[in-house]
Amino acid sequence: MIYMNKLNVLLITALTAVLLSCSDNSKNQNEEEPKLIESVNAQIESPEDSTSKQDLPKPNLIKEKTDTIISTFIHADDNKFTIKVMEFSTGDIRYHCWNKPNEITNEPNLILKNGNRDFFGSQGGQGFTFLNDPYKYEIRHVLMAETDDRVGIFLSVYKNDTIILKSKLLEVENLTAQNYTVHNTQKLKTILSFCNMSWDSLYSSSDIRKGYVDNVGIRGRYGMLNNTLGISVLELLFEEDVFISGPHKNGMNYESDTLGRYNPKFIAKISKELQEVFKDKEFIKSTQNLYDKQLKNYLRTYYISYPIAANQSKYIYNYEQEAFREFAEGIEKEGYNIYEGFTCPGFWVRRSIDGTSNDFFRLLKLVMSSYDNDFLLNNRIEEIKRPDIFDDYVQPVADYEGCSY
Repeated sequence: MIYMNKLNVLLITALTAVLLSCSDNSKNQNEEEPKLIESVNAQIESPEDSTSKQDLPKPNLIKEKTDTIISTFIHADDNKFTIKVMEFSTGDIRYHCWNKPNEITNEPNLILKNGNRDFFGSQGGQGFTFLNDPYKYEIRHVLMAETDDRVGIFLSVYKNDTIILKSKLLEVENLTAQNYTVHNTQKLKTILSFCNMSWDSLYSSSDIRKGYVDNVGIRGRYGMLNNTLGISVLELLFEEDVFISGPHKNGMNYESDTLGRYNPKFIAKISKELQEVFKDKEFIKSTQNLYDKQLKNYLRTYYISYPIAANQSKYIYNYEQEAFREFAEGIEKEGYNIYEGFTCPGFWVRRSIDGTSNDFFRLLKLVMSSYDNDFLLNNRIEEIKRPDIFDDYVQPVADYEGCSY
């Protein structure tokens, strides 16, 4: 039996994610160089081979331009120093450090530029890396972990890849929600660009479950993108639950026979942000190749299956894959994948049941109009009104695998 794609957020993830796409810190001589060692947390755990005080970096004070701060990712301190990690209007991410008792209204004692930002973990954590040869600074903000002592903000300093300093900092202000909701367009674009550039490495490093077909359907793709653009990351980014009910509250549950019901507010928010993302024609151009390879035929299958299965009352209690054999075999003759021909129609039936079929159809057309507009113009499909009978849907006892995904 061909498995149905129950991870419907994957339509979103696949729709978006696959669109899917140091500091120079030159040694300016300064008479007053900050003494980083003086601002080290008293509770720092130093490795056995920690270097002496003289071996710690002596970065110089860099005169900051009058760039505008558009987002603060990290604001943390201890009894010795205060740090901030911020994004500026130039797109540059910078690390600022103040030795106490200096206030953040004073000039920083240390500024590092050109930081790299990474997203990690299915719980949406993030990290920042700054280079100041031969030193490397890593700041990790861990949102969830197995034990409380592993949650928080952690600073590590390396010299030639040998760790010389570790510290856990206290958050001065809770920026988690703010960082994922302010300037969402840029943040979403950054994540999608990362997925676009890192597709091959995401594929090679992912733990794709046996039985998934590479580059077909949704589960394999979601397995690749879960840590970067999974449910928990999307919920942090948009401050909305992906599902309003169902079995997927703590991640995707592939074994449940309970229908997952999408949150219309979540769909509205991601649609609004994608409208802004797609205004950037350079972004479209940079991600077009990956779209063509990974999503074009897949999303076309969703599109042409919409009038077959969406808001069609005859399928309300009969949307197992066999019900769509004629459609699947028909599009296979036209060069489409038969597996996706079986599974895509069921998605529309489930969205008809939870009331989001036309919300997703508009989202689908938004993506395709940016990457595959000629196909839309040559294959016009109008929205289908949802019959009231779907409001009376009662979840049946599953008698075949995947019936309520």
